[in-house]
Amino acid sequence: QGNDSAINYVFKRPLNANAVLLLKFIGIEGKSIKDMVAYSNENDLGLSDNNIRNFAVKFRKTYGLLDSPHIGFYKLTDAGIKAIK
Repeated sequence: QGNDSAINYVFKRPLNANAVLLLKFIGIEGKSIKDMVAYSNENDLGLSDNNIRNFAVKFRKTYGLLDSPHIGFYKLTDAGIKAIK
C-alpha cells in the first residue's frame, strides 16, 4: 500500500491498475505510442491505440506526470517518477 499512496497523491481517487502498469512501462527512458500499444496487447491491458493516446495526453496536460519530447513519444517527468516510487 505504500506505493498506492505515492502513486495517487495527485488524484482524487485511486489510479486504475492498468494506468499504473503503463506509467511504469513508459519510465524515464520513454516509449512511443506504438510501444505502449504493443505492451498493452502483450499484457492484456485492453487499451486501444486511441485509449493510449488519450491517456498520454491527459497524463501530460492534466497531471504533469508525462512529457512528450517529440510527437508520439512520452516519458515520465520528475513528478511522474515520484508518483510511481
